[in-house]
Amino acid sequence: MDRLKQDIEETLVLSGRKRRYLLHLPPDRRPSKPFPLLIALHGRYETGPQMMKQIRFDRVADREGFVVVCPTGVKRSWADGRGISHADVMGIDDIGFVEALIKTAEKKFSADPRRIFLLGFSNGGSMVHRLALDRPQLFSGVAVVSAAIPQSAGDEIKPGVPVPMMFVYGTADPVTPYNGGPMPGGYTAMSVEQVAGIWAERNGCGPRPSVKKRPGPEKGTSVTVSSFDDCDGGKGVKLITITGGGHAWPGAAEGPDGRDSTQTGIGFNLSQAIWDFFHCFI
Repeated sequence: MDRLKQDIEETLVLSGRKRRYLLHLPPDRRPSKPFPLLIALHGRYETGPQMMKQIRFDRVADREGFVVVCPTGVKRSWADGRGISHADVMGIDDIGFVEALIKTAEKKFSADPRRIFLLGFSNGGSMVHRLALDRPQLFSGVAVVSAAIPQSAGDEIKPGVPVPMMFVYGTADPVTPYNGGPMPGGYTAMSVEQVAGIWAERNGCGPRPSVKKRPGPEKGTSVTVSSFDDCDGGKGVKLITITGGGHAWPGAAEGPDGRDSTQTGIGFNLSQAIWDFFHCFI
C-alpha cells in the first residue's frame, strides 16, 4: 500500500450532521488482522489534519503497527462539558460521535475493540477527560495534554472502571495553569497534581508515586515523571511535568511559524512516550 493510500479522509453522519476525520493506516495493515486504534482529538480552533501533522503519530503508527484517527470537531471544537466551546453551546453530542467513530473503525478498518486508545490536546484533552469519566469501558488507555479540568469534575471522579491515564502539562502554560485557578468562562480549574492524584485514587493506586526527574536541554527546563504503578489491575496513572513548558505539544512537527521544529526544548518526543505508555496495556 503506498503512502497516499495510507492517509484517508472519511466522513460519517450522526444526527443528520456530516462529521469528518482523517485516518492513517500502518503499511503492514491487513483487513483480516485486528489492529489497535488510537483516536487523537485536536485543540480548539484546530482540525484533524492539523493534529495529525503536528503530533506525527502516523510515524509512530508505522513503526508500532496501529491505526490513527484524527477527527475534526464541529466549529473546530469539542463539547467537553465546560460550556465554553462552540460545540458545547450548540449541544453537539461528541460522546456519541466518538462512540460512532469507534464502531465505524471496527467495521471498516479492522480496529480491535479491546485495544482502543484516546488522547487529546487542550480542548481535545478536556473532551478526553469527559469520555474517560462517562465511557471508561471503551478505552484501554487515555492521555490528557495541556487541558483544563474543572473543580466540579473532581466530584465525578469516583471509584469505577479503572482506566490507565497519562497527564502531560507544562508549568509555564499561560492557557492551562499548572496550579489551577479561575478560568475564562467562569469556572475554576483543578491543579494538575490534584487531578492526577484523584485519578490514582479512583484507579486503586497507592498514595505515593515513584518520581524520576531529569534536566532538559535548555536552562531552566526539566522533565519530571510521577508514576502511580501499584494500581487495581495494573491500570496505572502517570503525570509528566515539564518545568518551563508552555501550551504546546512536545516534539510537535511544526512551530507557530510553520517550520519543522521540536518547539519545546525539553528533549523528548511526546507521541512516542504516550504510545510506550499505552503499549503496556495491549
